[in-house]
Amino acid sequence: MLRTAQAVGVPGEVKKSVYFSEGQEVTITGTIAAVRREVLNGRKRETCPPSEELPDFVKYRLDRAGLTPHHVGVNKMDNLIVKKADQPTQKGHRIHIPACTFHANGIVTSVADFEKAYVFGVGRKRIFGVGQITVTTK
Repeated sequence: MLRTAQAVGVPGEVKKSVYFSEGQEVTITGTIAAVRREVLNGRKRETCPPSEELPDFVKYRLDRAGLTPHHVGVNKMDNLIVKKADQPTQKGHRIHIPACTFHANGIVTSVADFEKAYVFGVGRKRIFGVGQITVTTK
């Protein structure tokens, strides 16, 4: 499945509309890249938060995405591997992305931010397919 903000025009494309309102209670599930940027010894590094900090890490990302979470459940960390192809004559290389799946209940506080998160994803490494959320409304 591919989500876009506007129709792309590919064969078999189905247009669906989803509307959210401020104060609406939703349940979401998804996968998020558990990576944060830090400056260590004057250099930028990507680090993984410890497992006890994962719920707060996910809450922070969801809060930036226009959702105030009441409850966040996080499964264990997993290492996703994305194969990136280089030139046709080369083998390419693998990119390792530390990710975790989550389940959260909350209230939509910013419709524009939440719609953007629904279409484009939450957190870092969205280009590799991490961060997509599934929404269930009540």
